[in-house]
Amino acid sequence: MNHRQVRKGKNDGSFKFRQDLQDVMYFVIKNSLISIVVISLSGWLFVHGCKEYRIKTADDPAGLLKKNDLPRFPQVPYNLGRRAYYNNSNETAAEYLKIAISGDIFFISAWLRLAEIKAATDNRKKAREILEFTSRYTRRVIRWKWRQALLARELGMNDLFFFNTNVLLARPEKRQDTFQLIDTQFQGQTLSVLNVLAPEHRTTYLNWLIGWNRVDDTRTVWKEITKTDPPAPVLATRYVHFLVGHNKIVPAAAIWQELTGIDGVTNSGFEKKAAHTGFDWRYSAARPGKWRIQRVGSPVHSGDFALEITFEGRENLSFSHLWQIVPITSHLPSKLTYAWQSHDVTTDQGPFIEVYGYNCKGLYKRGQMMLITNSWQKGTIDFTPPEACRAVVIRLRRLPSKRFDSLISGRVWLDDFRLEVK
Repeated sequence: MNHRQVRKGKNDGSFKFRQDLQDVMYFVIKNSLISIVVISLSGWLFVHGCKEYRIKTADDPAGLLKKNDLPRFPQVPYNLGRRAYYNNSNETAAEYLKIAISGDIFFISAWLRLAEIKAATDNRKKAREILEFTSRYTRRVIRWKWRQALLARELGMNDLFFFNTNVLLARPEKRQDTFQLIDTQFQGQTLSVLNVLAPEHRTTYLNWLIGWNRVDDTRTVWKEITKTDPPAPVLATRYVHFLVGHNKIVPAAAIWQELTGIDGVTNSGFEKKAAHTGFDWRYSAARPGKWRIQRVGSPVHSGDFALEITFEGRENLSFSHLWQIVPITSHLPSKLTYAWQSHDVTTDQGPFIEVYGYNCKGLYKRGQMMLITNSWQKGTIDFTPPEACRAVVIRLRRLPSKRFDSLISGRVWLDDFRLEVK
């Protein structure tokens, strides 16, 4: 190694050292500056946060602020404006609301309150402009839709009113109030309401009318919503139950037959679980210490199931808790047949099948009692429905016994109900 090579090596090492020193100093200075900025911001945020806390918790927050500081805390002038609004000081309220908006251009609640003031002071054009502005930025935000809907209705902005109400109907919180508002808008004209509802809200509207027992209106809506699409079975069943409860047997029976294909006794052999609604069987499954009702796979008269009724021997029961409403279309002499079996049924008063008119007079017939132990028997009840009857009731009944040994126990099975014109 010669002299030049030694000097070159020393120079290279010195240069590398200076470069490393510069990098370290740059790193230190950069991080120091960042730390200073962060500490400064933290200090400012701490001071601002303390001030904001004092303002939020103070009884009179405006007293802690200069007028020029109000836009920095828009909630304060908004609260002042709202207070003035409720005190009927519309001009003062509007000034405070404008200050709140100047501090937060997207303070929607302040905008809407200002629009309400403009509408109340006959500046409806400005109120419409504000409402259109807020609507553009909150099209699907549920929080302000109720106020926007009310304001749109007041200002005659029907398209915006119907849009906001349809958004509200998508959520359950305001659904009842929203239907009430739309119904009031159209003075109860259901077809007009249907014309402005989104398709997905039509069945909800029907359910709302059902809740208010508006029978004729529900029939109008049902006719319209079933013109294009078949109804969901759950909705159809509920509607049939509603119509039956209001003695609208003919339309209820037409819907039921279209839904189930049944003309006569529904679920006659208990092959399906009872719906406990409409024209299906209805019963209380169990009353501890009294009775129990259940579908069983054995014994059966035909098919795969029968219905078993067990009496538990602890009370002198008056039983009438298994029944079905059956629509009838003919008033000619008719015959009900059914199969029954019993096992160890006690007392002189056993259960029996009875037929009577549903919400009509002049019809009552009963079958034989089911006593002691019997294999499968065929029961028959002949009757002629009165002209005014639109439906009959088939019911399992047991009357209390007047004898000393009156506590009924044992089991009864039922199957294969048929109703036919003679």
